[in-house]
Amino acid sequence: MSKTRKPASSRALAPLRAAFVARATQAAESWSRSLSGRDLALAVAEPRNELVVLRALQRAEAWAGVLDHNPLAAAKARGIEKQRDLLAAEGGAVGVDELASALRISRQAVDKRRRAGKLLALPRGGHRWVFPAWQVARGRTVPGLEEVLSALGGHDPWSALIFFLTPDRLLNNRSPLQALRAGDRAAVVRAAERYGEQGLE
Repeated sequence: MSKTRKPASSRALAPLRAAFVARATQAAESWSRSLSGRDLALAVAEPRNELVVLRALQRAEAWAGVLDHNPLAAAKARGIEKQRDLLAAEGGAVGVDELASALRISRQAVDKRRRAGKLLALPRGGHRWVFPAWQVARGRTVPGLEEVLSALGGHDPWSALIFFLTPDRLLNNRSPLQALRAGDRAAVVRAAERYGEQGLE
């Protein structure tokens, strides 16, 4: 019986993956020497390997020497951390299977709603998406969600997520999500239409 051969593309990428792992390992070793015992303990307590790295990168010591080569590197890392916090807010994020179960519909129906702009989905690479869990309550989407997503129009998914979770003076300093839950659908739609406009005070 012949062995299953890996796709040629996978074999071609093997040297690059090995080089990446080697350099990333060297970077992690360097970071570990710059962190205190407390920082190391907090990092290794994270539930996922990716979060261990993000925890380490929150410390200024990890960026010693790096900023001379790339002044924006620390800001990029903070941006990744901000994305994690946004996804964790209000119940976290779920995959397509969990969302389909919560809405009592199929995976295909979830994907159809996503493509139609009726669900907020965040790209996670490799054609994968995650969905803020707060979009669903009692087996249905939060009333007014689709109208607000439509009003947000051309905003990218991360900007839309920030909109839903950020207190807005037009909504009496409530977040749009809080206002939707209170039934103030029209006010949230108006806020969405004004979102991102320049010159607002």
